[in-house]
Amino acid sequence: MGVCLAHDGSVTLSLNEIDLVENGQTEDEAKRKLADSILEYSENFYNDFNYWSTAPNRKAHIPYAF
Repeated sequence: MGVCLAHDGSVTLSLNEIDLVENGQTEDEAKRKLADSILEYSENFYNDFNYWSTAPNRKAHIPYAF
């Protein structure tokens, strides 16, 4: 996971393994947003598993989706 503190005081977190990035005014807010994004990504991946699990650039995401 990557962390970036911006000049405006906000915090940006990234989950490099599945290309998700979220920004919040605090680290806690950024964490909550990233957690929501991970959950949403996982639900979408799981709901269309046959498609995403065979995509060359998404096969490595299977452990993260589960």
